[in-house]
Amino acid sequence: MYTAVIVGCGTIAGLYDDTGTSDSIVSHAAGYHNHDMFDLSGCVDSNKKTVERFAELQNIVHFDTNLVTVLNAVQPDIVSIATPDDSHYSIVSLILRCVDVLPKLIFLEKPACQNSRELESLLEMSDSVNVPVVVNHSRRFHSLYAAVKEKYEAGQLGELLGIDCSYYGGWVHSGVHLVDTIRYLFSTEIVCPDIIERITSRNIDDPTLTIKAKLETNDGSVLFQGWDDKHYQIFDLEFRFSTGRLIVRNFEQQYIWEACIENSVGERVLVPKSMELSMNGKSPMMRAMDILSNYLKTGDIETLHGYLLRDVATSLRSIWQVDSCT
Repeated sequence: MYTAVIVGCGTIAGLYDDTGTSDSIVSHAAGYHNHDMFDLSGCVDSNKKTVERFAELQNIVHFDTNLVTVLNAVQPDIVSIATPDDSHYSIVSLILRCVDVLPKLIFLEKPACQNSRELESLLEMSDSVNVPVVVNHSRRFHSLYAAVKEKYEAGQLGELLGIDCSYYGGWVHSGVHLVDTIRYLFSTEIVCPDIIERITSRNIDDPTLTIKAKLETNDGSVLFQGWDDKHYQIFDLEFRFSTGRLIVRNFEQQYIWEACIENSVGERVLVPKSMELSMNGKSPMMRAMDILSNYLKTGDIETLHGYLLRDVATSLRSIWQVDSCT
């Protein structure tokens, strides 16, 4: 088994997690506990009461407010970093520079870092000590999007004409999900962004932006529709292809395929059609755990292709390009 340590003991780490089933697991702790190749052996948080509560809840032996103390005691194979966004760079830097025995792998929550300087520094450090950094852009691990990507690359969906999406929770913190999903699926950049509206998010320095932009590959349109989550949370995507429209609703809880046909009077219209998108019954977190454990078993960096910090670097740069204009 591979030993794991979680840094940051909040929600995504598993503080309020009840474990759930393999198709609903989202937290790091539940992911490790429910995978037969991992042993969650340590946790760290700057708040003493939080780390004590987390350790008790998750049955973890090694816990402390001092990161280096726990890492040196456990000497983990993998470290999950689930701390606030602005702390990611300093924590990864500390791990790669200050522990006695380096982990073999780092699993980092998004966004990976705050600016281009931090990004380049993390890439250089990761390469120099040969410790890959995998970023938890969860939709890269989602079987629905993997199936869409496969169909698109096989030419079964035709040309991508446009994208409409809705999100909440800040352009940098949450908008990065949308930008990275588009890059992952279609290998295209978002260009010519035009900010239409700003909505205050919970992080006053990270407003939720409504943005009109274009796809670099074919000049297709993209709309990022910001939403004020004081009402409720929304995360929807609508992909318009030359063969029809795919709608993904409410955090992937439902998808609808509408095919383009010609009706009896020669009009091109959309009608609901069945489309089988392979769903393997595992949540994105559990699919991530499979990929991470496979790398630890084989040491083959190709098993991490598409999930590494270098793979999401352009998404971060796109986010920052717009953020600099706010």
